[in-house]
Amino acid sequence: MARLLRRVESIVPRRAREYGGKARNLAALARAGFPVPAAFAIPGTACQELLAEVLPEQDRLEALLRAGDAVSASRLETIRQRVLGHPLEGRLRVEIGWALDELLRAGAPAVVVRSSSTREDQDAAAAAGLHDTVLNVRDEDALVDAVRACWASLFQPRALAYLRTVVGAPDASMGVVVQAMVPAEVSGVLFTINPLTGDTGEMVINASW
Repeated sequence: MARLLRRVESIVPRRAREYGGKARNLAALARAGFPVPAAFAIPGTACQELLAEVLPEQDRLEALLRAGDAVSASRLETIRQRVLGHPLEGRLRVEIGWALDELLRAGAPAVVVRSSSTREDQDAAAAAGLHDTVLNVRDEDALVDAVRACWASLFQPRALAYLRTVVGAPDASMGVVVQAMVPAEVSGVLFTINPLTGDTGEMVINASW
């Protein structure tokens, strides 16, 4: 039986939709020979299966998007708590533990658990920072909690507001990337186009200790 979790370098970017935007881009970089920290990707189908099990139809993404601004923050918080509190068992739980052991044995001091929405970035909108990421995860229980936190972050007001602008939003799901952390003195983001002005001749680095 094929594993649910895949090493990112084994994913073909053009066939990576179910793993989400971050996993797809990491796969493209890894396959092009860039030094991408070791990572495994969990498909969004795992998220969909849990949401179908734990949430009634009126609390699922499609219904919430149809309701528009009528969805209250307290209702979304109740939904998130149901997702966060639902047990994660069976094959996926086993594979998550196996992936963590593999990364730690390879020398990672800890892992980062990154949301990877299947509707993450569009031509006219970006979802950067809208969903949860959990840093410095070191044991299996914490990793399971972090995966559920990524899934639950679909149900934040800011995430729903973004999805209302996206074609095909009701089909959105949440992939997750489990990636080795890099001990860094400085970290940051390089924008190859100025994100404020749209100037294609100017790059911007945003970094901090």
